[in-house]
Amino acid sequence: MTSTADIALNPSELEKFYTTYFRYFTTLDAAYRQVFTERSLQFISEKAITGAGGFVPDNRVKALIAASAVQLTLGLETWKLDYFDEIELHPSDFDNAGFFKIHR
Repeated sequence: MTSTADIALNPSELEKFYTTYFRYFTTLDAAYRQVFTERSLQFISEKAITGAGGFVPDNRVKALIAASAVQLTLGLETWKLDYFDEIELHPSDFDNAGFFKIHR
C-alpha cells in the first residue's frame, strides 16, 4: 500500500479502500459489493484482530483481514466463522513452542 493514512470503518470508506486494494472486490456486482462490505464490517466488529510483538494493526489491516475471510465465505449462508474470536497477527516468523514449529 502506498498511503499510510488509516481509514474509517464505515461502508463508503471501506468500499473505496477495497476498490483500490482488494482486486476481488472489483469483480463483484453492486449487490454483492454491498453484502461484502456489510459482512466485512460485521466481521471486524465481532472478531478481535490484535497484534503481537509490538505490531498494532490499524483499520487498513483489519479491513484486509476481514475481506479475506468474507471472500472465502461470500456465497455461503453460514459465514461468520464462529469457531474463533480472535486473530493475532505477528510482524515476522514466530516459534510456537507448544507445537515445536516456526510459523510464517
